Amino acid sequence: NELTWSDETYRIFGATPRDFSATYEAFLECVHPDDRQRVDDAYSTSVRENLGGYEIEHRIVRRDNGEVRFVHEKCEYLRDSDGRICRSAGTVHDITERKKAEEAVRESRELLDAVLNAMPVRVFWKDKNLKYLGCNTPFARDAGFDKPEELVGKDDYAMGWREQAELY
Repeated sequence: NELTWSDETYRIFGATPRDFSATYEAFLECVHPDDRQRVDDAYSTSVRENLGGYEIEHRIVRRDNGEVRFVHEKCEYLRDSDGRICRSAGTVHDITERKKAEEAVRESRELLDAVLNAMPVRVFWKDKNLKYLGCNTPFARDAGFDKPEELVGKDDYAMGWREQAELY
C-alpha cells in the first residue's frame, strides 16, 4: 500500500514529496472530479479481473495551482510465484498539449464542414487515383446519398457515371 513517484510525476501533479503523501487516495484526489470514478474503476476492475494492468487517459487538477491537465496513465502488474498481483509499475505522461492540438483540429474541421455544407455549390475532393476523399452535403445529396461519408472511397465508375468518368 505504498506509492513511489518519480520527480517527473510529482512535477506533472504540481506536488513535492514534502507536501504530498503519495497514496492511492491522495492520487484519486488529484484526478479531476468528473474523471475520478472512471479512473478508480479502471484500476479496480483490472485488479478484480486479474488483468495484466490498465491504460487510461484522464484529467488531473494540479495541486500547486489548480490547473487542469490531461495525462496518459499506464500500469502493469507484477506477480508473485503464485500468480497474485504483488506490485504494479506504471507511467504517467502529460498529454495536455496533444489534447489541445486535437481539440483545435476538431474545431477547425467543424468550421470547415459548416462552411462547405452551407455553400450552395457542389464541392468534392479526390485522391490521385480519383477516389472520393470527401464532399459537401449538396454534392452528396445530388449524387443520391444521405451523407457525404457514403461517397468516400468510391470512384466515378462505382457511382454509375461511366460516360462522365470516361470523358474526364
